[in-house]
Amino acid sequence: MLAFTMQDWITVRVGSGDATIRQSDSAWLDLAGARDLTLWLEVKAFDVSGGSEVALIYETAPSRGGELFVDYSQPVSLVVGAPIVTKIRATWDSSVTLGRWLRWRLTSDGATNEPWGATFRVLGSANTRRSSLTAA
Repeated sequence: MLAFTMQDWITVRVGSGDATIRQSDSAWLDLAGARDLTLWLEVKAFDVSGGSEVALIYETAPSRGGELFVDYSQPVSLVVGAPIVTKIRATWDSSVTLGRWLRWRLTSDGATNEPWGATFRVLGSANTRRSSLTAA
């Protein structure tokens, strides 16, 4: 089992009119050889207006082409407090299998008319046959 930082502490501020932001491609995680994942989302703060919700979705792809990424998890609603654990197993009953690359996407439902943001980090562990995992 290997431990890694998928995203160190980051504060993301999104202007009005934007409902989605994706992790920078230089920070995508190379998971070649990984089978099972456990991800811990820790949120320090988030700011939305109008009662909107901010959620994080993990995405995976077989290669670095941004258009190849698909959702690999259900949306995880941001809450401040205890880490939110997402377990993704190789036997997960889904048509989507873990690709080589993993990234996150933040979305807000309805906050497109107001600025919004979040401060968070994502830590993880994986079962893998490789000796290490590397950032892109």
